Amino acid sequence: GPVDGHDVQRLTAVLRAAREAGRPVLVHVHTVKGSGYEPALREPEKFHGVGAFDPTTGQVRQPAQETFSHVFGETLRQLARQNGRVCAITAAMADGTGLTGFAGEFPRRFFDVGIAEGHGVAMAGGMAKQGLIPVFAVYDSFLQRGYDMLVQDMALDKLHGVLAVDRCGLVGADGETHHGCLDYLSQIPGMTVLAPASFAELRRMLRRAVLDMTAVLDMTAGPVAVRYPRGGEDGYDGDCGDEPVTVLRQGTDAAIVTYGILTGQALRAAELLEKEGVSLRVVKLNRVAPLDGDGICRALDGVKRVVAAEDQLRAGAVGERLGALLLERGAGIERYALRNAGEALPAQGSTAQLRHVLGLDAEGMAQAVREVLK
Repeated sequence: GPVDGHDVQRLTAVLRAAREAGRPVLVHVHTVKGSGYEPALREPEKFHGVGAFDPTTGQVRQPAQETFSHVFGETLRQLARQNGRVCAITAAMADGTGLTGFAGEFPRRFFDVGIAEGHGVAMAGGMAKQGLIPVFAVYDSFLQRGYDMLVQDMALDKLHGVLAVDRCGLVGADGETHHGCLDYLSQIPGMTVLAPASFAELRRMLRRAVLDMTAVLDMTAGPVAVRYPRGGEDGYDGDCGDEPVTVLRQGTDAAIVTYGILTGQALRAAELLEKEGVSLRVVKLNRVAPLDGDGICRALDGVKRVVAAEDQLRAGAVGERLGALLLERGAGIERYALRNAGEALPAQGSTAQLRHVLGLDAEGMAQAVREVLK
């Protein structure tokens, strides 16, 4: 090589020769992303993964809704204007994480480390140690690659680095390789994990994490992860303020504890059950690690039946940790049930389909409550 990857005949001949060589062969193939389609050549990042679009113009057929990624990017730009120490890091995902605007406005404070998430975390740790405020925007499923550095290069030294963890929970069409359903951040000592359920909460939590550590939902020193889903809001657009735990709806028969994007589904479940004469309390966790034991016990006071709902795999996630906390505290819970993403990464499907299959939509949550009330 190099071989023209767009010359099918030439490439076929080279691959056949490599197959018949009888020894290890490295084939160097050169391609151009979007080759043969002008709209993709003009905007290669836009066409990395697309839904339905007009093949003639390249325009997406349905205008995109406001997304958490976009809100994050715009909020970080505002924070960077207020504080010259704020920097942004990405791992070859500037557009996907909403950082394109930041890169254009603050090119000397924007760092793309390529597909090297571990290096991105280590770099953030080094920058934090030198007094900068690094914000590493990264997809949840890709951040797994940097787990060692999260522990060794950030958490152990209690460094003030911020992780903007995008695509948490079910991601829909991107499939099982991209689901952010492993709650690995909560296992790291000293890591604070925040879970906004609305754009307003994302703005508040990001501002607190970046500029005002002392007021961030009772956080301690160390790295902070702000985790949010793909897409936009879903049935909840409120702002719970700076409390780690909030009761969104009072109820006396049972309680559902949830966080993040599933908040809207939990509120709808309460409405469904109200029609059946069931009074459901909805408790929202704004900080999922460390859990606020006192706040949770106050929020659940007087309730004996509890369901914990989350779009994470069961092992090590909030549901298990919450159950252990309530048992240790002697909270008097008589029935406790988990609704989560199960034991294995979910298959590909729309977010709505996957929620339905996993029992994480409003009806599924309502059914879980009915079962603990039996």
